[in-house]
Amino acid sequence: MKGSMLKRLYWTISVTLFITIVIALIFGRLYVQQYYIQMKVDELLPMVERISEEISQTGTSDGMFYPVDFILKAFDPFKNEMDVFQSTLVLPDQQTTHSAFLTNSQIKTALSPYLDRALMGNVVREIADLEGMAGTSVILGVPIKRDDGQCL
Repeated sequence: MKGSMLKRLYWTISVTLFITIVIALIFGRLYVQQYYIQMKVDELLPMVERISEEISQTGTSDGMFYPVDFILKAFDPFKNEMDVFQSTLVLPDQQTTHSAFLTNSQIKTALSPYLDRALMGNVVREIADLEGMAGTSVILGVPIKRDDGQCL
């Protein structure tokens, strides 16, 4: 009798611990992901807003001083890429075998689900696995607006 009671207590504690750990992992992952998104947004949003303002005022932006591990793209309301960055780093238009570079068409395809929201005037903040890109990406989209508040 003593053995079965200890066995039942052991299984109750084990199941309770297992369920607690699973719940902690699920909620912990969601919390950490949201924290990471917010941290990256807080870090990058001022720079992206400055780029957006610079493009709306001058029509160009100097992409030379931005970190190389970022892909900076500007799109018009018809989802056509705008040639606004004055940078010497040019992404190839043809397919390459070098994994560090993506073609412009691959980038546009990967970002297309997020373009509509940004072009409608909303700020896009997400972590996602983009098609054709290795790893997880932080997506931050800010609409380019004129002085009257209309999107370009």
